[in-house]
Amino acid sequence: DLIHQITNEGLGADIVYECSGAGPAAMQLIDLVRRQGRYVQIGLFGHAVSWDLDQLCYKELIATGSFASTPESWRKAIRLLADGTVQTMPLITDIFRVNDWRKAFDSFEQRNGIKTLLQPVE
Repeated sequence: DLIHQITNEGLGADIVYECSGAGPAAMQLIDLVRRQGRYVQIGLFGHAVSWDLDQLCYKELIATGSFASTPESWRKAIRLLADGTVQTMPLITDIFRVNDWRKAFDSFEQRNGIKTLLQPVE
């Protein structure tokens, strides 16, 4: 609803990027992109995903896939995480001890947060 409120007369976003690799997110973005808009798939699903391709036709969408990764980009990402330039803790909404993995998975399946962390037992 927010996207439709802030976009041009509620038409939807000009371009959407799916980066999570989550099927439900992809479906939601198809709804959020405007007619004749662009849908870009970056996240990898790791398995086949059901997608209503009729929406591609009905909305006259431009669909693009994108994948770019080099060994140097991984080294840079690790360096940025290690030196604290990129802060990931704000993304973690739940921390569970590894022994409580069942609770963690239940929380994840109920979509109660962004990222769930399993912490080793010391």
